[in-house]
Amino acid sequence: MSRSLFVVVGCVALLACPGAQVDCRVGADCASGVCLRDGTCGPVSDSGVGGGTGEDGGLGGGAGGGSGTGGGSSTGGGTGGGGSVDGGTGGGGMSAGCLPNNDGVIERDEVFFQPGLRATFKISGPASFNTAGTAAADGGREWDFTAALAGDTSRLVETRALTGEWYESNFPDAGYVTELGQGSTLLGVFSATNDALYLQGVVSPTDSSTGTELHYAPWVKVLQFPLQSGISWGTDSSVSGKYQGYTIGLTLPLQREVYTSSVDRSGEALTPYANTRFQTLRVRTVMDRYFRANTFAQWFLTTTIRSFNWNAECFGTVATLTSTNNESSTEFTDAGEVRRLSN
Repeated sequence: MSRSLFVVVGCVALLACPGAQVDCRVGADCASGVCLRDGTCGPVSDSGVGGGTGEDGGLGGGAGGGSGTGGGSSTGGGTGGGGSVDGGTGGGGMSAGCLPNNDGVIERDEVFFQPGLRATFKISGPASFNTAGTAAADGGREWDFTAALAGDTSRLVETRALTGEWYESNFPDAGYVTELGQGSTLLGVFSATNDALYLQGVVSPTDSSTGTELHYAPWVKVLQFPLQSGISWGTDSSVSGKYQGYTIGLTLPLQREVYTSSVDRSGEALTPYANTRFQTLRVRTVMDRYFRANTFAQWFLTTTIRSFNWNAECFGTVATLTSTNNESSTEFTDAGEVRRLSN
């Protein structure tokens, strides 16, 4: 079996228009507090109060749960979008603009999910990182993601519409797709409601005899809103479809994935993005994958993978970390991949 693709993929700060030279990426880059969709700052209002991040400045996020049968799975991958500043709305009908109030709760209208956004993430290979972070003076935690890690590379992460894609008709309720992880071309298929972000399935960019199209039933709940310390949620999902051309239930064993998530810690996360300190809520997710040969056989546990994602108001997920296969400790230092928002 291949190493799991279970990666909590950075999710996103999807900022400027493709290929454009920009003056700003988020509202905080502008005196007005407004970063327009073309990457320029909006005017300062007479009252001196800014309007928040723009459509190309708002950052949504999520840790997904993409799956690849036969060892390919992903807990991560959701990217979000931003609300528009010109009277439009962001994903899920949210209102325009967003300014963090740092109240310890991330409301649904403080993260946006939509296609057409992009951001740069620094992505490691297998690396050492202490998930526990360090103790802060206020009793919280601090996580410093600015240090160089093994295998680091900078990568542009984008959210894309399903329109015109070969898998569009098979996911009629989906909102966007985004890549699952470094070293994989597979895409996670996501949708958002007023109170959650979901992973619907996983697909390959093109259809072929070795293509992938996986569906979750029920959809995997990636994030639950309002996001606040102490809440928890989970999904026990059956996986159907094909993986690299092989069909689950025929040439591949039946597969089930159980996700257990909780907001277990809060604190500051420092990322390479302008050396910004984000006030974050950390989501811990454990994915257990089970196989069985047929409907009469017993399920047996094959793989356990742990992941974390750090979420900030208006920016969404600013850092993610995935364990190696079958990590047994709640906090650990051997990561399969670390992603953090970068310039």
